[in-house]
Amino acid sequence: MAPATNTETVDGVPLLWRAPVAPTAILIHVPAFGQTKEQTRPVLDHALSLGFAVIAIDAYQHGARGTEDREALTRRVFANFRREMWTIIGETALDVPRIAEWARAEFGAEFPVHLTGLSMGGDVVVAAAPFVDGVASVNAVVATPDWQRPGMRDIASGDLVPQGTPDAKARLFFERLNPIDHPGPFRKLRIHFILGELDTHVPPEAAYRFQGLVNDGQEPGPVRITLKAGLKHLDFVAPSWIDDLDFGAQASR
Repeated sequence: MAPATNTETVDGVPLLWRAPVAPTAILIHVPAFGQTKEQTRPVLDHALSLGFAVIAIDAYQHGARGTEDREALTRRVFANFRREMWTIIGETALDVPRIAEWARAEFGAEFPVHLTGLSMGGDVVVAAAPFVDGVASVNAVVATPDWQRPGMRDIASGDLVPQGTPDAKARLFFERLNPIDHPGPFRKLRIHFILGELDTHVPPEAAYRFQGLVNDGQEPGPVRITLKAGLKHLDFVAPSWIDDLDFGAQASR
């Protein structure tokens, strides 16, 4: 019998979780922009099959934490990307360590914690990783370590996206959390980017720049990149990338 899906609210963060009788590790997944925790089942099923206890959360202003439909949310956020998106990423990144603490209390303090995220969710888990005690791996799918997203183009039109101006709160998140400006802590982590070769919405360039800063000549280094030939950003809505997720020795089943 498949494990039941359970719901909780932890420090104001709605989450769902599933766990086998005897888990071997913990996975926390952050969905893409516009997605809810309920739309993450393929990722959770995959990690569950490896013996993980799996958790998905609603990002800030998303799902049970939101008040808008997806169309309204998209209009608002992309009208001033740096103010709105930087705040969403920052608020959610600060939630992840608390969820990790809860998960270890729930399933076992000895279990390694793995982080995955899709698109915006990948931005979140990369930013959060240095603040999660003993994080074992991070898989960031079509995500970026540079919140400024140089060269970002609109998914539909292909036009460059005007990024707007951050307010004080968004700028504070950016200055403290933007990964590419703080490479040092990542040298002790295991970060894997899964990117689309033809993705112009989240261009792969920043991940390669980050890899150079963090790895600093190490081979292999802490940051690894899998570039999926011929794929654009929306090609990752279908979770064909699941088999590329890298959990290291934990994925032993």
